[in-house]
Amino acid sequence: MSSANERLHELEDQLIHINGLMQALIKILPDGNDYVCIANELERQLHAFQKNFDDGWEDFSRG
Repeated sequence: MSSANERLHELEDQLIHINGLMQALIKILPDGNDYVCIANELERQLHAFQKNFDDGWEDFSRG
């Protein structure tokens, strides 16, 4: 099991990546293939972040 600090850094890295994807979506037209690819990757990253956050929260709450 990783330490609390390691988990927090992993979550921070995921949020930075998610933010980059969101910024890319803002800058491109919503009707192109690039938009769909980025939106799909953003959805995948958000799902992974939610799972990691939930797992971390469960570990932290157990002490």
